[in-house]
Amino acid sequence: MQKIKNKKSFIINVAGIGFSITVEKNITIYNRLKKIFKNFISLNKKSSYHIKIYFQKNGKELKFTKNKKDLKIITPLKIIKNNKFFNLFIDKIIIYIRDIIVSNPKIVLIHAAGCFKKNKGYLFLGPSKSGKTTITKLLKNYKILGDDKILLRCTKKNFYIFPFPALSFECKKFKTKLNYKVYLKKIFFLKKSKSVKFKKVSKANAFAIILNSIKEVSNISKVDINKIFKISKNLASSIPVFKMYFKKDNSFLKYIDKL
Repeated sequence: MQKIKNKKSFIINVAGIGFSITVEKNITIYNRLKKIFKNFISLNKKSSYHIKIYFQKNGKELKFTKNKKDLKIITPLKIIKNNKFFNLFIDKIIIYIRDIIVSNPKIVLIHAAGCFKKNKGYLFLGPSKSGKTTITKLLKNYKILGDDKILLRCTKKNFYIFPFPALSFECKKFKTKLNYKVYLKKIFFLKKSKSVKFKKVSKANAFAIILNSIKEVSNISKVDINKIFKISKNLASSIPVFKMYFKKDNSFLKYIDKL
């Protein structure tokens, strides 16, 4: 890929993968991009993938060229004045990042709300309307990663959770910046109730719950199924899973860390 003259660059980190974003000299677009990705900006200078953005004065459409490690974007200058066009431009970049992240053999997207305190992370699973968004509103003294989709990365010894980059039409109320790794410590499967109660889930049931939650937000293919099964099995055998019966108040909070 050709080099950009008069460039400005920054690096973002999404679920442990680095992306450099380089902009042909245009301070307005550069600053807007940094603002959008500010919670993913990394001081680490290592990047595995490169996004390079060029401008055309008289262009009429976005042009994308990509290979295994690079994305080249040529965009009309009118992008600066047209918000709908700018959102399309941003969404194309985010979709490129998402596709790379979820194709990694160690990373899955899971249908869950996620939070953490210090470096301890928790996931709250359940189908739509089970209370994931409600839970995030009640999690005082915890930092929220998201209320619907969370990235999960596995290593030989640990599982880590991360926010999922949002498209322009998606919820953007969670703006938590991670300066350290968040270790997944517990998983809660939500059940609305008139009283608060926790019940430990067997590994077999935990596997089914986790598998379902990953499948709900994954594009299933032959390769994906193998990865999803493997990660679900490892999660179920390594991380404690509880059914969490809860009311619409914060009375459940005193139990989360102690279980």
